Amino acid sequence: VDVINSGTLTTTGAFSSGIIAQSIGGGGGIGGSSTAKSYNVGGSSQTSVNVNMGLAGHGGGASEARKVTVINSGLITTQGFGSSGIMAMAVGGGGGVG
Repeated sequence: VDVINSGTLTTTGAFSSGIIAQSIGGGGGIGGSSTAKSYNVGGSSQTSVNVNMGLAGHGGGASEARKVTVINSGLITTQGFGSSGIMAMAVGGGGGVG
């Protein structure tokens, strides 16, 4: 994200920022359902075979946030509770759920 400002910015309300520049990475995916099966083959206890299997889904990976650059040669004036002149942030995505 690139922001270049050379003008005059004025805000007067609460939480009214002059410039907000942000890059937010995507969150990870959600894995599919899990399945477990149990099989018993054979009639007597001497020839019995038990097989247990489990297969689960896979959550996708999160993506990265990119670089944020703000160049300001102008005048930024803010008035109001919680207001900021420039807010720039890069936030990576959260992990997935299996």
